[in-house]
Amino acid sequence: MKKLSSLIISTLFLFAVVSPASAQESATHSADTPIDSYTLFWPLSPGKTEGNKLYSLKILKENVLGLFAFNESEKVDYQVMLGTKRILGAEKLIKENKPDMAKKTLNRASNNFSKAYSLAKSAADRRKFNASKVRRDRLINVKILIDSLKASAPSDLSNDLDMAKNNAQRLLADYLP
Repeated sequence: MKKLSSLIISTLFLFAVVSPASAQESATHSADTPIDSYTLFWPLSPGKTEGNKLYSLKILKENVLGLFAFNESEKVDYQVMLGTKRILGAEKLIKENKPDMAKKTLNRASNNFSKAYSLAKSAADRRKFNASKVRRDRLINVKILIDSLKASAPSDLSNDLDMAKNNAQRLLADYLP
């Protein structure tokens, strides 16, 4: 009986471990399929956004959590995750028709991707960068979401969307091929 229960638990654990890995594959998108950011980025969500009373606490929390990324590649991945969350926040703000706040959020995302690039470059120069530790699928999906947002966002956000996308693309091209 003990062996049977161990086998069942092991099998369930195997499926639990294998399923999230398949969720990390890059998403394919056709032009006529609407983008579902929940599916693309699960379990990430925008959470508190610019303009919320608790947003500054969120930023503080993220800065403190960033101190616990000791490995160079983990630091890059953390900045990619923050940039991704900012893009999700910008999407939420665009849907809520708050373009000024979306612009600030897009600038933060662009800065996160730029910082990730700098960290990757520095780590690679010292031969301490491990690309397999960075979720490149998030960057690929960010580009897909930004292309979708450009269709619905006010035209004055176009440059900010392009800047965030270009910074994500630069990191992909140079360090996460």
